[in-house]
Amino acid sequence: GLYAEVEENGSTIFGNAFIAILGTMGGIAVGVALWIQQSGVNLMALLRPQLEPAARRFAEAFPDSAISAETLALQLPANVTILLMLALAAALVWERRTALILRLPQRRESGQTGLAGFRVPDVFVWIAIVAALGAFLNHNHPWLSVAAQNVLYVLAALYFFQGLAVLVVFFRAFRVGVFWQGFWIFMIFLQLLLMMAVALVGFADFWLEFRDRIAKKATELDKRV
Repeated sequence: GLYAEVEENGSTIFGNAFIAILGTMGGIAVGVALWIQQSGVNLMALLRPQLEPAARRFAEAFPDSAISAETLALQLPANVTILLMLALAAALVWERRTALILRLPQRRESGQTGLAGFRVPDVFVWIAIVAALGAFLNHNHPWLSVAAQNVLYVLAALYFFQGLAVLVVFFRAFRVGVFWQGFWIFMIFLQLLLMMAVALVGFADFWLEFRDRIAKKATELDKRV
C-alpha cells in the first residue's frame, strides 16, 4: 500500500521500493519497541526457542558454520527486510498479469519504472564495500559487526535483483522463449551458487554496464541478419 502511494510521485522503481520498505521497517521497529516497553518481555528469550530448530537445520546443512539461535535473532532485521523485498518484487512481477485477469487499466512502464530498468544507485557500491569491511575485519566492536552484516545481506539481495534485471534484458534482447526464461529463473532460485552469481553480476554492473553492452550486441546481430 505504501509503495502504491509513493509511486504516484513518479520516482524510479528503486526509489519507490526504498521508501516503501524503509517506512514499513520503521513501522515494524516502532511497533516492536512499544510492545517490548509495555509488556516488559525479553525479546531474545522469546525468540530463542523459535529459532533453535532453524539453527540446528542450518548447522546440519553447513557443518563448518557457527550459526546459533542468537546469530539468527541478530540477523532478523535483514531477513525481514529481504522478505519484504521479495513480497514487493512478486507483487510487481504479477501486477500486469493480475490487471489483465481482473480487466483493470494498466500503466505504461518506462526504462526507469519497469522491472528491467531496476538499478541500485551507484553510492550503494561503496556502502557495500564498507559494510563488508565492518562485517569481516577483526575489531573490538561486536555491535558494528552485527549492523554491518545486516546491511551487507540486504545489499546482496538488492544486487541480486539488479542481476535479475540484467538477465531479463538479456532474455528480451536475444528473444529467449518464455519457457526457457522461466526455467532459468526457477533454477536460479533453487541454487544458492547461482543466486550468488546473479548478485555478483548485479554488483559488477556498476562498472561493466551489462545492459548497455547487451543492447549494443543485440543491435549488431540484428543488422547482420
